[in-house]
Amino acid sequence: MSDPLVAILTLAKVILHPNGLFGGLFGRSPTTAKKILFLNGRDLPQAEAQALMLSRLILDNKECAIDIICIGSAQALDEECLCLIR
Repeated sequence: MSDPLVAILTLAKVILHPNGLFGGLFGRSPTTAKKILFLNGRDLPQAEAQALMLSRLILDNKECAIDIICIGSAQALDEECLCLIR
């Protein structure tokens, strides 16, 4: 089984990369667009703590282009999401 910290750091690198989620392969998003990242799995054990760690890594990065990170559950969309705003 892989180390959760290594997975979190790797995912943060992919998300923060200029050709990552909001650019590159699928085209760049407009510079005026609000960028919202939804992290799924809040209903799973340990997932919320890992999502919070990932969120801090992303939002604390000075080159981050993401405006809002929501942590929730796609299976339980009627439940509250935890949103972190830059």
